Amino acid sequence: MIRRTVVVGTGFLGAAVVQFLRRSGMAPLHTYRQRQVFADSVRFDLFRQRLSEVVPISDVGTVIFTARIEDAFDRSNLQSAMESLFRECRNMRIVYLSSDAVFDGQRGMYVESDAPSPLTTYGRNKAACENFWERSHPTHCIIRPSYIFGFSCGQLDPRLAQALTTLRSGIPFHRFNDMYKSPIEVNRLAGIVVQAARSSFGVTSCGWRAHERV
Repeated sequence: MIRRTVVVGTGFLGAAVVQFLRRSGMAPLHTYRQRQVFADSVRFDLFRQRLSEVVPISDVGTVIFTARIEDAFDRSNLQSAMESLFRECRNMRIVYLSSDAVFDGQRGMYVESDAPSPLTTYGRNKAACENFWERSHPTHCIIRPSYIFGFSCGQLDPRLAQALTTLRSGIPFHRFNDMYKSPIEVNRLAGIVVQAARSSFGVTSCGWRAHERV
């Protein structure tokens, strides 16, 4: 029996991952927490529910975790949620979407062996989750994108959408001139995520260059 893939979190990237899986002939299960993009998505709150409460866990072989967790300021709450997910997914393939925000961006050009040095709550939470999966799960894969852009399910990414609206209204649009990113188009990234999920990669990376200062 071919076991199914669960996409936890169908936001901007998660929705693109679901669509890529569907185009590949697969029928993924997928969850959302706040905004329902797909009519057949099921609501799942990582901090209040077990995954088995919303999906048939015995049918699942792979979990792609794209959910946003930066609002979980309580580290112990986040740790507890990850431990609950691990207990149900310990025999599955886990692909965890992290971020280049796990680095402080002081020098850039980071590689997998560099130690995380996050400056923000978001980055610290991402780094904590990375550390958990590295310690706990033998078949995990961590992907660290930088700036994700483009159209997902017909929706332009929020940052470019805001920039476009501002420019069209004639309002000056201000941005930092000493910050550098490694952007990746969302549907291309979705393909990379699915490829990693199907592979036996241990830890992989995508777009590792964090903020650089000049």
